Amino acid sequence: VCIGDGGNEVGMGKVKPLILKQVPLGETIAAAFAADILLACGVSNWGGIGLAGLLSLLVGKNLLHSDEQEAMMIQAMADCGAVDGVLKKVGTTIDGFSFEENLQILKDIRFVVVNP
Repeated sequence: VCIGDGGNEVGMGKVKPLILKQVPLGETIAAAFAADILLACGVSNWGGIGLAGLLSLLVGKNLLHSDEQEAMMIQAMADCGAVDGVLKKVGTTIDGFSFEENLQILKDIRFVVVNP
């Protein structure tokens, strides 16, 4: 099982013809490895949160991390020099989305998990 959002992530080889055709510089960045199961999404982080939310519903237990944990992880990545893949700068944005926008995805998925 792999999660990808832009074509270069492990597993995105499953849709390589689409990456080559539709993604800028697809010939350069397209992943070669094809996942058995691919979760393609707008932002990989959101796909991971969504998958954790789905698993939460399946097992009947909230497996999602807290807002505070999300903030700590994003800040730790920024502190280590992680670069936003869209904005090309160090900070707490992810793929061009603000910290607040990313946190809202976690909150929205958590709402579904705790209010099925």
